[in-house]
Amino acid sequence: RREVVSALKVIDEAIIGFEDDKIKMVEKVRPDIVALGYDQKPGNEELCKVLSARGLKAKIVRLLPYKPEVHKSSKIKEKMAGTGP
Repeated sequence: RREVVSALKVIDEAIIGFEDDKIKMVEKVRPDIVALGYDQKPGNEELCKVLSARGLKAKIVRLLPYKPEVHKSSKIKEKMAGTGP
């Protein structure tokens, strides 16, 4: 998935997080903004509490879906493999 996302022109860098603790990468990178996909968990309030408890002050934004039938990573992967529309 990282390779697929990295290949998109609008992406500067795609980073794999830590499986055991998803907040570890946020601590390491310390971004100003954490953008969550429209279907990602946890909820904004829950994530805000976790970040705050770890001394992180990133703003959390929830992205809206943009043509998910075309732009979902699984659809992009199919298209790159030549198995999709």
